[in-house]
Amino acid sequence: MERINKKETLAAAGLKHKSILAAFVIVLIVLGLIGCGGDEKPAANAEAAEAAEKREEGEEPEGLIELTPEAMTAAGIQYAQVTERTAAAPLKATGTIEANQQRMQQVTPLVSGRVDRVTAVAGDRVRAGTVLAILSSPEVAELHGKELEAQARLNLAQSNLRRITKLSQLGAAAGKDLAAAASEVATAQAEIAHIRASLAALGSDERIKGHSISSVALRAPISGTITERLVNAGAGVQAGTPLFSIADLSTVWVIANVPESQINNMRIGTPAEVRSSALGQSIARGRVTYIDPVLNEQTRTGRVRLEVVNPNQQLRIGTFVEVNFEAGAAAASEAATELVVPDEAIQTVENKTIVFVPDAKPAHFQMREIQVGGQADGVRKVIAGLTAGERVVTKGSFVLKTQMLKGEMGEHGH
Repeated sequence: MERINKKETLAAAGLKHKSILAAFVIVLIVLGLIGCGGDEKPAANAEAAEAAEKREEGEEPEGLIELTPEAMTAAGIQYAQVTERTAAAPLKATGTIEANQQRMQQVTPLVSGRVDRVTAVAGDRVRAGTVLAILSSPEVAELHGKELEAQARLNLAQSNLRRITKLSQLGAAAGKDLAAAASEVATAQAEIAHIRASLAALGSDERIKGHSISSVALRAPISGTITERLVNAGAGVQAGTPLFSIADLSTVWVIANVPESQINNMRIGTPAEVRSSALGQSIARGRVTYIDPVLNEQTRTGRVRLEVVNPNQQLRIGTFVEVNFEAGAAAASEAATELVVPDEAIQTVENKTIVFVPDAKPAHFQMREIQVGGQADGVRKVIAGLTAGERVVTKGSFVLKTQMLKGEMGEHGH
């Protein structure tokens, strides 16, 4: 019996010992978690601390670039701070491409007549002054007839002036006769100049090769693409009737349909990205130039116009596009914040986005890999890798990138 009690006592003591050990382990784990939570730092600060530790141990941290005084002067190193601002709330909308109405012109004849020939079709790219059509106009023919009559009068007046000038030199003509003859010449010259100016204004400033004196050339007033052709050869046209439309498509308008609930977030100058299947992976960028004050009653959307550069004319009239606006948040109290750095500070190496931050040592810079978001107004959103208040290299960052790549090539060479 005593032996059994002794065994039970020993077993109870063992269980108690195990319980104490388990409790001790739990306390250590909890203390460890608390310690880790209290010392937790952003990744950027952790990297800086690691670099400092390596330096204390006599090691140089990875990604460190050193410039000579001469190289520092040549690079013209400049810095900017990582700043915090109200986060932009992106807004997506659909839209269509339209011609820039401020870069469109209609081609209309200034005289009535019949169309003899049309030399351009819709879709043609033309330069200013290109002949688009040739008209035959009785009004122009009549002006050419008056020009010939005025030329004949001028010839007669000039002949009379030469005769009276000779008589005057011989003393056989009065001074008033000489003055009258000179006046007749001046009048005839003014009449011809007036007729020729009228012909030039009507498009008959020169005789068109292979056509009669009644022909008028209808020319393109601007360089661009013909978007409309409204006439064929043989048609009779009246003065002022539009026959062609020409658009300069180097810039186009994007008309986005913004929901009523978001229209108040739009501002003139708000940047936006335009995406379309016609652009592939490329992105066109523009800014808001007009906000329609009237909503569409059926769709409850407002028309917002952007002007977008279209150098290769990839954006065609009528194309459907997706527009991503960088619109500000509706209320400051609801707005989140984000970190941003100037675009000039961002460099790319082997598909990695990097910046350079100044090291504690003069003329020493640390390469820092970061994650970035959208771009607007010359700055880039920073998702990870930097903290507010840190300094980054802006001007001269490309020089540091080049120096870093040279150093890596040297290491590989060894």
